[in-house]
Amino acid sequence: MLKTLKVKNFALVSEAAIEFAPGFNVLTGETGAGKSILLEAVGFLLGGRASAQLVRAGASGLSVEGLFDAAAFPEELRRRLELQTPSLLVRRELDGQGRTRAEWNGRRLPVSELAALGESLVDFQSQNEHQTLLKPSLQLDLLDRYAGLEEKRRELRALHEECRELETERDAARMSAEERERRLEILRLELSVIESARLRPGEEREIEAALPLLKHAEKAAALIDAARAHLSEDEGSAASRLSAALKSVADLARLDPGFESLAAALDPARAAVEEASRTLLAYRNRLSMDPGKLDVLYDRLDQISRAAKKYGGVEEALQRGGKIAGEIASLESGDARREELDRRAAAARRNLERAAEEAHVKRLKAARELEAEVLKELKSLGMAESRFSVAITMDPEHLGPAGSDSAEFMIAANPGEPERPLRQTASGGELSRVALALKTALSGADGVPILVFDEVDAGVGGAVARAVGRKLLALSAGRQVLCVTHLPHIASMAEAHFSVRKVRDGGRTVVTVERLAGEARVKVLAVMLGGEDRSEAGRRHAKELLT
Repeated sequence: MLKTLKVKNFALVSEAAIEFAPGFNVLTGETGAGKSILLEAVGFLLGGRASAQLVRAGASGLSVEGLFDAAAFPEELRRRLELQTPSLLVRRELDGQGRTRAEWNGRRLPVSELAALGESLVDFQSQNEHQTLLKPSLQLDLLDRYAGLEEKRRELRALHEECRELETERDAARMSAEERERRLEILRLELSVIESARLRPGEEREIEAALPLLKHAEKAAALIDAARAHLSEDEGSAASRLSAALKSVADLARLDPGFESLAAALDPARAAVEEASRTLLAYRNRLSMDPGKLDVLYDRLDQISRAAKKYGGVEEALQRGGKIAGEIASLESGDARREELDRRAAAARRNLERAAEEAHVKRLKAARELEAEVLKELKSLGMAESRFSVAITMDPEHLGPAGSDSAEFMIAANPGEPERPLRQTASGGELSRVALALKTALSGADGVPILVFDEVDAGVGGAVARAVGRKLLALSAGRQVLCVTHLPHIASMAEAHFSVRKVRDGGRTVVTVERLAGEARVKVLAVMLGGEDRSEAGRRHAKELLT
C-alpha cells in the first residue's frame, strides 16, 4: 500500500504530506479544490506525464515522493520487482525545463522502468485517463487469471516457443538444393569475414590502452634516461652521493657508536635509488620505438572496428558467427535432418493446438461466469437493464503464446443499444460503474495492490451511491483504495477521510490537505449532504451515515 505521499511545488500544491490508511481512503472537497491534482501527483510519481507546466508558478522544480509498504505486496509482485526490503521508496523530480529524474530505493531508475513499476503497483480508474482495465490486450489476461489459467498460459508460452523454433529450422531445411547451396554460400562468406578478423574479446581495449605509450615512446625513453642519469649514471648522481655520505657516516660511527642508526637508515635509501634506476632501465629496454609497430596496431584496431561494426560489437559478432556455424551445420546435414525436423515440428504444432483448445474451452466457461457476476454488480449499481458479455474469438490459423483466442469485454448500457467494446463506452458515469463492477468481479484475479478511483460517483446518488461505497469498501479488504468523491454516502464508508481545500496564503492560492476525524468529519459530511455544518438535522444525518 501507499503509506505516505509527499508533494512539493506540484501545480497548486506548494507542500503536502499525506499518510494514507491501509484500506479505503477518500478525498473530498469542493469542485476545483485540487483533489484530482493529488491523484495526478501519484500518477506522475509512477511514470505518468512530465511537463514543465506541472511545476508550481515561481518554483524551480517539483518533487513527489511515495513510501510503499512492500511487505503487503503479493508475493508474485515482490518477485517481479526483486524486492528485498519491507519498504519501497519512490521519488521523482521535475525541473522547470521539463527534465525529470526518478529513484527507486535510492538508485536511479529510467522512466520506462518506472512506468512498468507503476502499472504493477497502481491501477487508475478515471473518466479521462487511459484505463489499464480497458486495454483489449489485457482483457484476455484478466479472463485467464479469473479462470485460474496461469499454469496453462505458461504451458502455452513454452509450447509456442518450441513450435516457433522448430518450424524456423524446418523451413530452412526444406530449401531446394539450389536454394540451400545459395544460402550456404552467403553464410560461409559471412562466416569467413568474421573468422578472418580473428576477433578476441577485450583485444580492442588492450590495443587502445597500449597506443598512448607507443605514440610517446621516444619522449618516455628520454625521460627515463634523464631520470637514470640523476639517479646513478652521472658523476655526482644520487647513488654516488649517497654512497659517499654512507661511507662518511660509517667512519663517524666508528668514532661515535651513536651514529650507527643513521648509517643503518642511509643504506636502504641508497639501495632504493639503485633499485629505481634498475626498474627504469628494464622499462627502457621494453620500449618499442618502431613506427611500424604503431602502424600495425592502428591497422588491427581498424580491422576489428570494421568487422564488429556491422553487428554492434565484438561479442555480438562472435555470437553471430556461432549462429551462422550452427545454421551451416543444419543445412549441410541433408535429408535425414529435414525429415526429423518435419516430424518434430508437426508434433509440437499438435501439442500447441491441443493446449490452445483446452484453454479455449475453459475460457468459454469462465466468460459465462464472469458475465453473470458483472451483471449482478451492475444491477446493484443502478444499471439493471444493461447487458455485458465477453466476446471470445478463436483463430486456429494464428496460434500465439496465449493460444488462438482473443477476448473483448462488451457492454450495452441501455435497452435497445447494440453491445460495443467496453473501451468505446461513451458515458463517463456508466464507464466508471462498469469499471467498478468489473473490478469487484475480478478482485480475486487482479493482483494490482492499489486502486485509484477519480470521480467514480459521476451521475449517481442515493441508493446507487451507497452501493458504490459498499463496493469500494469491499474492494479495499484485500488492497488499498484511494477515491475522489463528492458523495457523503461514499465518503462516510471510508476508513480515512481527507479534506482538500484551496486557501489564500500571502496573495497566492494553495491547496491544503487535512485528515478528518471526530467532529470535524461530521461537519464536512453535513455540508456534503447539502446543509450547514451547524445544522442539527445535517449533523444528525452525517452521524447516521458514519454509524
